[in-house]
Amino acid sequence: MARSIVCPLLSFAGLLAACADAPSPTVWEGRVDSLPSGTIVVVNPARGVWDSATAWRAVEDLRIGSVEGDEAAAFGRIAALAVDPAGRISVLDQQAQEVRVFGPDGTHIRTIGRKGGGPGEFAGADALWADATGRLWVSDRTARRFSAFDSAGVLLGDHPRSQAGFFPEFIGGSATGDLWDAWLAYDAAGEPLDKVLRRFTDGAYRDTLTLPRFVEAQWQVVRRQGTSTMQFNLRVPFTAVELLAVEPLGGVWRAVTNAYRLTRFDLRGDSTRVVLREHTPIPVSAADREGALRRYRTDFADDLGAIDESLIPAAKPAMWTIVVDDLGYLWVVPYTADDRAAIAFDVFDPEGRYLGAVPTPVTPQRLRPRPVVRGDALYYVTTDELDVPYVVRVRIEGRKDP
Repeated sequence: MARSIVCPLLSFAGLLAACADAPSPTVWEGRVDSLPSGTIVVVNPARGVWDSATAWRAVEDLRIGSVEGDEAAAFGRIAALAVDPAGRISVLDQQAQEVRVFGPDGTHIRTIGRKGGGPGEFAGADALWADATGRLWVSDRTARRFSAFDSAGVLLGDHPRSQAGFFPEFIGGSATGDLWDAWLAYDAAGEPLDKVLRRFTDGAYRDTLTLPRFVEAQWQVVRRQGTSTMQFNLRVPFTAVELLAVEPLGGVWRAVTNAYRLTRFDLRGDSTRVVLREHTPIPVSAADREGALRRYRTDFADDLGAIDESLIPAAKPAMWTIVVDDLGYLWVVPYTADDRAAIAFDVFDPEGRYLGAVPTPVTPQRLRPRPVVRGDALYYVTTDELDVPYVVRVRIEGRKDP
């Protein structure tokens, strides 16, 4: 049978068994269940443990971007961010296919790479990772390789990626410098197989981790052009997606967004911890539904025969994205009723207990690139009224980690 524990919040190193007498001005009102399989299930209420005195606060202290004048800070499309231990901020401009590196004060230091297929050049760079040694890793999905640069921007080497399955999706790295790729393969009948994660370290793939199968709800649209046809797979609006994030010690967190549920998998593929939070679903309004369909009708005006509107769910997903910071805390961007509304990050300690929400002073882009949290700083991309992108750094005031 499962065991349930209800106790005040402890520090990261604290023991649940010792929590009964721990002095605290706030009380965690959730419970911890231990399943026969060994999985720990942390059930959180809607309310966190922070009060007005202990809540973390986000205060903007740096913005990088330019409409004109500063060429290095005039971004086309920002695809990824990375922050190294020295606080240097690397920004991948997907349009230019180059990485621009800025100091902690926002000064442009250097630009790495350019479009091309040669050493250190990028054909379809789509993600970044800065490891604990200061190395910068660039994921190039089109060229199927990782490029590693030292802290001075010198190319250390290009590393081919596996050719198995379809195009790999880089999902993050650990503090030890391991990189993780996700692959979705199909069987001979065209049915999707379980998702496979592969750990890349020391220039080669070392381990494989298989996650439970997840299949997106999609519309299949066929476009005819003369005698040829082209098939599009379109995700059905407001349906669930799979989110993956790597934690510092090498485990992987996974969320399927139709529920407020996060699951941690170890390197063997075993689920070791599940984090739940009480969540009230946000209905998909008639205006939401019509707005989404209007976009599809505009983009695929001649190809609507295969679109089944009944697949649009009654409720929106629970979350936009998940981030694991360098100390193992979970940061979740929940859905809001209004996509244009300001957002707050839900923050969970490394054991999965809900602390509270951190409102952002400037609204981030919700989908990409993924925000980065290092120590007491949160980095993300926002856009102004002209849709010009900026990199924003906010300081997390009140954060006190063990």
